[in-house]
Amino acid sequence: MGSALVELRRFDEAVAAAKKALRQNPSDLVAYRYLAAAFAHLGREGEAREAAASVLAVDPAFTISASSPGAGKPTRSC
Repeated sequence: MGSALVELRRFDEAVAAAKKALRQNPSDLVAYRYLAAAFAHLGREGEAREAAASVLAVDPAFTISASSPGAGKPTRSC
């Protein structure tokens, strides 16, 4: 749900959805990722950093590139 709300640019709702998910599962890596993204889009930089730090607390080996669609696949140049 958080991803859809972020894609729809409904950032306040994305924050609420991520916080609800985290109340149910405090180690939900995906919820922390979307919480960080929503906070960043809202200009709430400090809270975005805290959520991003929580991503690393849950999974210290996390990287953006490894979690992105198509990670590890060769890219095409123009």
